[in-house]
Amino acid sequence: MTGTRRTPPGRAGRLRLRHSLDVAGLGADPLVQKLRILRSEHQRPLRAEQ
Repeated sequence: MTGTRRTPPGRAGRLRLRHSLDVAGLGADPLVQKLRILRSEHQRPLRAEQ
């Protein structure tokens, strides 16, 4: 991770923050998909016991 950076004021700051949010969203999508898969794999043996 990088050190603390000040967000510049004004339009440049908004653009930087928007970009950061976009990148975070792109990184979160595969993690959500992986979590969904892992949950279904975890539930499979539990369903088989019933």
